[in-house]
Amino acid sequence: MWCKKITYRSADNIIAELKHLKNVWGVNTFYIRDEVFTFKKQNTVNICERMIAEKLNMNWFCYARADHLNEEMLSIMKQAGCQLVKIGVETGDSEIMKKIKKNESFSTIEKAFKMADRAGLYTHASFMVGHPWDSKESICKTIQFAKKLNADTTVFPISTPFPGTELYKIAKEEQLLLTEDFSKYGVINSPVMKTKYLDADDIMRYQKLALRSYYFRIGYILKVAKRLIKSPKSWRTYVDPFKTLLKWIH
Repeated sequence: MWCKKITYRSADNIIAELKHLKNVWGVNTFYIRDEVFTFKKQNTVNICERMIAEKLNMNWFCYARADHLNEEMLSIMKQAGCQLVKIGVETGDSEIMKKIKKNESFSTIEKAFKMADRAGLYTHASFMVGHPWDSKESICKTIQFAKKLNADTTVFPISTPFPGTELYKIAKEEQLLLTEDFSKYGVINSPVMKTKYLDADDIMRYQKLALRSYYFRIGYILKVAKRLIKSPKSWRTYVDPFKTLLKWIH
């Protein structure tokens, strides 16, 4: 959409804004909405080092790609106040991973989540259901891989082919679009595209299945219990996601 152009803000510029937010408005928690905050590794490290040097003592979370992360980066992010890393995984099916051109291996993704756990960070895994090639079998693979990663929070939003994207072009060519009323695009529980093998009702049913089978299992409950025992205040990390979970399921 943006012709592969990237612009960066300097560490000085970002730190100046954070100081203003903290000193003027009393902000102590923020969310870096950059889609891939860790894309330029040295830039990420520089920003974190400045946060530490300035003793901002602010909590934050961000998006990252699994193949950008290493022990050193996660460690300095933690020292700089990072609490949670959101990682887009998208699918647990190898063929769909190739088709969406994610260019990441499942082993790399799994390693990144383990490193983040060891660094003391909370993790959030983002998958999608309703890729043009999704079937019952591929979504089941996605659910199984999500369980294997066992992130602190995991979501399964429905794939949406926004105009201008390659996904929209594919959906158009394959006659998968259900509507071109763009006011309906971006609604989490409202598919605007079917897949080659599933209709809209199927997609919604498998989304709910994914949520139920991920969260209501012993492995996940034990992880949350361990987090709460180690840090009782961490209950705040789970309250809002749990409310959203119940809303999505029902």
